[in-house]
Amino acid sequence: MESRNFGESFIMDSFLSLENSYEDSKYVLIRFPFEVSSSWVPGSKLGPDRVIEASKYLDTFDLELKSIPAEAGIHTLPEVEVGTSVERALSSLERIVDKVLDDGKIPIVLGGEHTISIGAARAAKRHGASIFITLDAHMDFYDEYEGNKFSHACTSRRVSEFMKVAVIGVRTADWEEYENSRNSIVVFRDELDKWSSKLSALKGLKAHLSVDLDVLDPSVLPCLGTPEPDGLSWSEAREIIRDIVREFKVISMDFVEFRPCDNMVADSLAVAKLIYKTIAYHITNYGNQLLR
Repeated sequence: MESRNFGESFIMDSFLSLENSYEDSKYVLIRFPFEVSSSWVPGSKLGPDRVIEASKYLDTFDLELKSIPAEAGIHTLPEVEVGTSVERALSSLERIVDKVLDDGKIPIVLGGEHTISIGAARAAKRHGASIFITLDAHMDFYDEYEGNKFSHACTSRRVSEFMKVAVIGVRTADWEEYENSRNSIVVFRDELDKWSSKLSALKGLKAHLSVDLDVLDPSVLPCLGTPEPDGLSWSEAREIIRDIVREFKVISMDFVEFRPCDNMVADSLAVAKLIYKTIAYHITNYGNQLLR
């Protein structure tokens, strides 16, 4: 049974403070604090470290599933030096995710701005993923935003150029985004109960799951870079993620756009727990299978 050592060997720089080696782990966390295109409130580059810090206070036993997901092995890679070049950053992340997938493991990227999902999705596509499923308050379907084709507001648009895209939880959009998304699947906030039926023809496919944390309501995560009212509760997001990993073969994931609040810990803890719950649901559906 996996346990944490809170003595001298306590791991401060590891998710859940686990000491799992890369070789013995099924899940690999990749901290990628890239942030250059924030259009309102910056700070998503601080998200990965704050999530890792908060995670050490989580219980490894999952009360809902009556199991210890950490027993599958969760390894945290050293933080990546990301620089400021979007092309280099995306290529770097693509290589890392590709290597983790080559090794038969599930990469989980902690961002950073949503742009990084492009690099992760490229690697996932090479490993058979044919759909990019993202939970997001925004469509992110601008072809260009503030003169930048690789803005965080263009993520779904860029991914749609090489992969099927489904966006769940949208509650705001520009007309340009609405038009650009016509060949993709968009599930609006007020039709959340229909998300599964809208994606029914694609169920069973390999997928990359991207969670833009502004899909959650600001009452859950108040200090977001681009907050939007009437968001999902923590439980709503958890339940949708549970069903996504049940109905699709999720081979890679990312959690992005979390901007930690100053002098607050509950927000970081909520994100850390959502990540751990996602791992728990994934294990429940796939166990130790290699998703190839």
